Amino acid sequence: MNYDDFVILNFTDEKLSSRLFLENSAINIDLDVADAEKANGYIKPKISGSKGQDLYERLNARLDSIKNLKKYDAFKGFRSQVLKAKQNKDNLELQEQVKARMLALQTLENEQEQELKALRVQFIKDYPNSTVPIYLLGISFSEVMMTREEMTAVYNLFKEDARKARKFSFIKKTYVDYVERFALGAIVSDFTLKTLDGSDLTLSKVEGEYIFVDFWASWCIPCRASFPHLKDLYSKYKKDGFTVVAVATSDKEDRWRKAIKDDQTVWNHVIDNNPGAQGEVAKAFGVPFLPTTFLLDNNRKIIGRNLKEEELDEKLKELFGY
Repeated sequence: MNYDDFVILNFTDEKLSSRLFLENSAINIDLDVADAEKANGYIKPKISGSKGQDLYERLNARLDSIKNLKKYDAFKGFRSQVLKAKQNKDNLELQEQVKARMLALQTLENEQEQELKALRVQFIKDYPNSTVPIYLLGISFSEVMMTREEMTAVYNLFKEDARKARKFSFIKKTYVDYVERFALGAIVSDFTLKTLDGSDLTLSKVEGEYIFVDFWASWCIPCRASFPHLKDLYSKYKKDGFTVVAVATSDKEDRWRKAIKDDQTVWNHVIDNNPGAQGEVAKAFGVPFLPTTFLLDNNRKIIGRNLKEEELDEKLKELFGY
């Protein structure tokens, strides 16, 4: 291998793992098994002889310097609370607490994400041939964080060895799905899935002038946090031809049914059933994360994708005239 790339070392007998940048050079790896007890089997390596690893650690430290700014102290402990909520899906009180805190931190989180995105893009500009910046991009390279124009500009920054990295295939798929396959004006594939009562729902046969397809899961806190606002819009515009098709994916049927009952969502519900993994319809729609939403006309043409609440409000006002 004549370029650096990120690899995972698995020690199957002990269920231990470590990660590092590997390249064509003499590399010393120091692993202390005792460290694994602090991180559920992950051992943070001490590496020498890898330029890629050195660069990764330097750049990661710069990202951490932003995350550790005092103004972001409000996030401390929140991620562990989210993890706990995911592990205790039936604890409704905890779910509501997490939803409320998530909404309260939204503006601050957006500010942090924009700062991190700017720094990550600068890494690519500084090291366009290196695979390292790819593994630091995270959600920054996504339609949540970038416009199509921004994503195209960033995608074209990657050169030579960077495009050989294993993870570049994910970058390419994200780019192609967002900028080309599912751009505004594209026609989405038809599908047929089972509803709550076991009957078939076919997207092309759904009545309505405009169809909001919402990929979600019962365990997805942001998905369910969006429902109260969507219920208001559905109530306001359903008489004029606005309808919702909620597609549950990566979910379990009993939890899907319970979430619908608890949230009292009264629109079309179907399940893209593949417990624990993304369903075939979600794959066909290039769903990168949950929630992912599409606003379609009655010919299945995309007129909006992953619109934020205020953007969906404005789009529906434009379409319905009020």
